[in-house]
Amino acid sequence: MGDMGPGEDRQRIDRWIEESQYLIGRLIPTLLDDRERIKGVLEAAEQECEKLRQDLGLSQAEISELESERQQLRTEQAALAEAFIGVMDHMNQMHKPLTEILRRLQVSQPVSFNTTS
Repeated sequence: MGDMGPGEDRQRIDRWIEESQYLIGRLIPTLLDDRERIKGVLEAAEQECEKLRQDLGLSQAEISELESERQQLRTEQAALAEAFIGVMDHMNQMHKPLTEILRRLQVSQPVSFNTTS
């Protein structure tokens, strides 16, 4: 690299400038195109994200409503079970006197069923 003249240095610099201009001329449009493509992808992703946020909000509201309805149904079920237990207790209490009445009726008066009309 020792003995280069000013002409050769100038040619190298000119060639380097030409190559740089060519590369920059190809790189900048490519980078701008990539930027626009990425910008479009980002906007689409943001729109999808917003839609998903809205869907999530609606789903959370629906879950809340269903949870409230489920709790109401459980409360009603517990009340029905309690009422049924009361009815069964009442029927059990009535069973002994009715059985006693039936026994006394059978002893004092035989029951006959008329099968002919």
